[in-house]
Amino acid sequence: MDQFLLYPNPADNIVNVSQSYNELGQLSIFDLADKKLLDKQIEFNETQIDVSQFVPGVYLIYLENSKGNHFKKLIVY
Repeated sequence: MDQFLLYPNPADNIVNVSQSYNELGQLSIFDLADKKLLDKQIEFNETQIDVSQFVPGVYLIYLENSKGNHFKKLIVY
């Protein structure tokens, strides 16, 4: 089972991050040059992230919680 869902993907405005468990987590977004663009503590099973200011491209979403470390790819257009 996925530890978190990322939708819509691709996105141009708001991205929803849905954890499998309702717990604390640390969410980070990196560009492909490994530059951290966002670092946010999330406390609920569903969080919205505004990506409207991101340059179109591919980004890596990193979620760390008590279940481990998880990655997903996000496409912003």
